[in-house]
Amino acid sequence: MHSFKLKGVSWNVLADGMSSNEFITNGGDEVNVLWTSRFPRICRIMQRFFEDGVQVVGLQENDHPYSILNELKKYNTEIKCVHLLAKDAARSADKLCLSSIFDYLNRTDEQFHKITESSTSKDSKDFDGLYSRMNDWYKTNTLEQIRKHSTITSFKEENAELLQKVLHRSPDDLYVVNDGCTIYYDSSVLEFVESLSACSMAKTECPTIFTGHDLGCRFKILENKSNVTPNKEHFLNVICSHLKSGEGPENENRRSEQMRSMLRALNKEDMPSVILVDSNTSDLYRKDIEKTEVKDAVLVDNVIHEEGFQNIIPSKHNECFKMRHARGAQQNKFGNIMFDTIDKILIKPEFCSDYKCVKPSWVKTLPNEYYEEVLSWRTNDDKRNELKTICCDRKWGDDMNENDVSGSHFDRNIFLHLYPNQEMPSDHPPVMAEITFTIR
Repeated sequence: MHSFKLKGVSWNVLADGMSSNEFITNGGDEVNVLWTSRFPRICRIMQRFFEDGVQVVGLQENDHPYSILNELKKYNTEIKCVHLLAKDAARSADKLCLSSIFDYLNRTDEQFHKITESSTSKDSKDFDGLYSRMNDWYKTNTLEQIRKHSTITSFKEENAELLQKVLHRSPDDLYVVNDGCTIYYDSSVLEFVESLSACSMAKTECPTIFTGHDLGCRFKILENKSNVTPNKEHFLNVICSHLKSGEGPENENRRSEQMRSMLRALNKEDMPSVILVDSNTSDLYRKDIEKTEVKDAVLVDNVIHEEGFQNIIPSKHNECFKMRHARGAQQNKFGNIMFDTIDKILIKPEFCSDYKCVKPSWVKTLPNEYYEEVLSWRTNDDKRNELKTICCDRKWGDDMNENDVSGSHFDRNIFLHLYPNQEMPSDHPPVMAEITFTIR
């Protein structure tokens, strides 16, 4: 019996196509949300993880997989990735991105507006037709002004030759892709072998790009980096997943069904696995569901326990601290505040001799002095409703510095720590674990 020590990270990086005109931040979209602002900071955090000895990073809601990979390779040529394009999502990043560009041009470009009025509607279900229209505009106009509001690049600029081929685009075409899950790994330690049949994914013409919902990879542990038995191959399964969002019993049941299906499939395989997941549920979701006394609610935490798995990440100090403003596209989310730990790293203890959550000092979360106050905003119904009302009535926008808090009990300084911010460039903090697997 031998062992293999893995350092793994799970992080939802917030898809570019889903981020703009949604969140309240300290400075607004241009400095905290626009991809051109967040991209170098995301890459720097990824670099620091690999410098700290992390071998695997799973990213959810990633719609720039190869531009990130290209930056990482500048520091370590051994970094590789496997990517999965999300499929069948109602609110997909590519459609939202295209819609955002369309809206901007319709407001600011008189000629574009005239042509659009007489031909294509934004609400058209013909995505390819709308993309063609945007692509033609992209190739024949100056981009300086629109780049202050939207990410406008080509497949070539994104170093996305593989995605270009899978999507049947040209190098100079407008880069608009759906988000998905990506596993970045140190290829001097792990070698990608195959996709997992236990996960909902389909192959493409590229052997490291898949479509579906859950990204599951089997890796061979390379002998020169571990103390496993010589001349015997050993494997590790790594899964990156993103469960359905939404509060309440009905959404929780959907997540539980998805989680149970994945864990039961993994249980049929006699080898160690680690699951890096944005579960979109938390202990606070569970408490809210329990208050409703809905008898048929199936909780994700219970499913994890019933299937013999364990979450390594504690709830406290791993929360997504974010809030929606009242000028975005999703009116049903106006004024919603979240202070929930929804990211999990799951293992099966019987395959491990040791495991623990690790938090580097440079991963910045809400200062402890504000912790209990913010928790009360999230858990006290009166405070949560009051905050939502103030946000909606006063039409709070993306920059907290310009939002009116006068006459309320809410401290503006606390809101300046909302995600995304200059230190944490996503609406989620990354979570990290160190796991020692027993190799049979």
